[in-house]
Amino acid sequence: MIDVYSKKQPKVIIKFDVERFKNFIGIDLDIKIIKNYLILLGFIITQNSKLPPAPRLRRAGKTQNSFLVEAPAVRTDIETFEDVAEEIIRLYGYNRLKSQPPRIHLAPSGFEDQIVLENKIKRILVGFGLDEVFNYSFVSSDTRFENADYKFVKLENPISAEFQYLRPSLFYNLIKNAESNARFFDEISVFETGKVFFKGGKSNGINEINSLGILSASKNKETFFKLKGIIEELFKRIGLVDYLFVPITDKDWVKNFTSCFLKSGEALKIESNGAALGYLGKIKNPKDLGKWHIGFAEMDIEEILKLVVEEHEYRPLSKYPSVMRDISILVGSDAKVGEITQTIQEADLKYIEDVDLIDEYEMALKRSLTFRIVFQAENRTLTDREINWEMDKITAVLKRKFKAETR
Repeated sequence: MIDVYSKKQPKVIIKFDVERFKNFIGIDLDIKIIKNYLILLGFIITQNSKLPPAPRLRRAGKTQNSFLVEAPAVRTDIETFEDVAEEIIRLYGYNRLKSQPPRIHLAPSGFEDQIVLENKIKRILVGFGLDEVFNYSFVSSDTRFENADYKFVKLENPISAEFQYLRPSLFYNLIKNAESNARFFDEISVFETGKVFFKGGKSNGINEINSLGILSASKNKETFFKLKGIIEELFKRIGLVDYLFVPITDKDWVKNFTSCFLKSGEALKIESNGAALGYLGKIKNPKDLGKWHIGFAEMDIEEILKLVVEEHEYRPLSKYPSVMRDISILVGSDAKVGEITQTIQEADLKYIEDVDLIDEYEMALKRSLTFRIVFQAENRTLTDREINWEMDKITAVLKRKFKAETR
């Protein structure tokens, strides 16, 4: 015989654990049968020197469940524990293996709070009569939507020349939905939830926000207050009670972000607990919609979720009754309801529990507004004298700040 193999094949020694074999194959074979199969196949079995000697284990009433296996030199295919197990079960007989379903621990899946809130918002808006739409996340570089204060996120490999950018707002596709349906309907109310993307802001990179967009359009009716009412009722139903509609200042990011599609001076920012939730306003009419009345609102679902979770606090009902008083005022036509509401609430943070606008009437140069104010103390019943004092204080503030006339 002539050996032309210049390098000697190293020994392959594998640790074999009987318990591991049982868990892997699913049958309980005696260790003597396992060793006998391996010896018949030419494997060399040696004691694992790292374990206590077998005689001591036998005297203790135990058996050795781990040993070393040296593969035959000709079996170069044996490399792992699983290869050795396969050799044993091959002699045992595949046909003798019983089919068994896997046994695993199952736990109920958790709920993603944001998905639950998003689904709840959809059900509520559909209940209001709005239609949900699904649009692409891509938009074209239409010049009427260009704005110097933020930059579109451009795709490196767009699907077509018309979809080169990621949408920075849900407005761009919602207004197209309104344009394409305007010839079939006199009123259009749609909403969409989805991601929006834009550069700039607090982060120098790309911002990605899960957003809710609502668009209400009518050929003959004003839609701004309808849209505002939808948002108020939506917040009420999802459990968000502490929010404000505030005027947008010239230096506000909302002004810069929306100046290309919202009318100046006819938009409000939605705030709660010092955080900006979104905005609503009247849209600069595209050519295809002529003189349509169009209102649009967009809100950050992630910010709403934080506040809704915080709102889930429970307090015992007050033992003392609340007192309601109405105040009717005449203000200029340019006065903002949200600003007046905020001024009333800030007049006395201790006793004023709630402020709501319950009536509104437009005149030539004036607006007649009626607010319902709820007073309540936590430790006692407020007297008429105290309520009258608070009402006089509120009236004085409104006269000074808005030149309001009481009716």
